[in-house]
Amino acid sequence: MARQLTRASDTADGHLLLARAQLPELMDALPKGTQGSVHLLRLAQIARRDWALLSGLLDAAERQRAARFRFEADRDAYIAAHGLLRLAIASRLGANPAELRLSHQPGKKPALIEKPALISEDRSDAAVPAIDFSLSHTRSCVGCIVAEGISVGIDIEPTRDPPSEREGPLSPQEIAWLRTRPPRSAAAEFTTLWCRKEALLKSLGSREPMSMSRFSAIPGQAIALPAGSGFSVQDMGVTSHLTDDGIHIAIAVRSAVR
Repeated sequence: MARQLTRASDTADGHLLLARAQLPELMDALPKGTQGSVHLLRLAQIARRDWALLSGLLDAAERQRAARFRFEADRDAYIAAHGLLRLAIASRLGANPAELRLSHQPGKKPALIEKPALISEDRSDAAVPAIDFSLSHTRSCVGCIVAEGISVGIDIEPTRDPPSEREGPLSPQEIAWLRTRPPRSAAAEFTTLWCRKEALLKSLGSREPMSMSRFSAIPGQAIALPAGSGFSVQDMGVTSHLTDDGIHIAIAVRSAVR
């Protein structure tokens, strides 16, 4: 985080917030030589001045979207996630997070609309790298991943009970695998699968999303995609992590942005 992050008045607070949210447990999941970062921020740990910083970074469209949430917890999670993402992108690019222009299309992950104006003296517009990013949020915590030269996805979830097999998002292979697990861990194992599949879908980008039940992302096994998906599993990887306070996190990477 040596690059200048924001306006002078926000630099210290922005760097401090990002450093506190850094998640080194998942950094090793990025391909060797890849520049990137993973962040997880618990809402209960956000100080008042942090909330002011995060909310002040949102653009007009994001503020309008935040205002439409019926419940305060959902509104806070949205603000925290999008503010954190802007800080992470700006830190990677050496840009002003409040001036980033991000697209917000339904069913697609956010994307940079255009190159931002740089404020770091050691960077030129030609040096702005191709980056990809993803975010996820729950009512208790938010997370994001930003990386250069690869496509990425992240999902975070608290442990949830599995739905019925008929209505669920699991493939036949995953259902069979889940039946081999201890009954007492069924909810945790299901949530791990769910996070891995959501992160993988996000890493695929803007293509038509696959049905959740048509592919598999079982821990310790190769990713299984449906025939004709147009993607190569050799280019992909999914890593999952369970925090001490029961938050499931998964990040997915593809070796090249397409």
